[in-house]
Amino acid sequence: MNDFGWLNPSGKFYPMKGNHELWAADYVHKHYGKDYYSETRYGFGDYLEKRGWLLLHNPLGGRAEINQCYKRLTKKQKEFLFDYFIKDGAVEKAKAVLEM
Repeated sequence: MNDFGWLNPSGKFYPMKGNHELWAADYVHKHYGKDYYSETRYGFGDYLEKRGWLLLHNPLGGRAEINQCYKRLTKKQKEFLFDYFIKDGAVEKAKAVLEM
């Protein structure tokens, strides 16, 4: 599966092609106003992740991986991820999501 992108806490998935940090920067600029200035020292992706977002990406060029989780997954995120990994044929990853 090659659908990578950002997953917000309410379970909405934002698929993307290209650089996930640039996408995060654009999203943060448009949706968070100037509140982000003091909190983006480590990057816009970290800014989203600290607010409960997850990045699904493929750092090694294989199947999707979940980036570092700063917060517990929401029920909606678990539901999305379970379906996402089942559709990808990654049954063990799908089961592991339920335990996160």
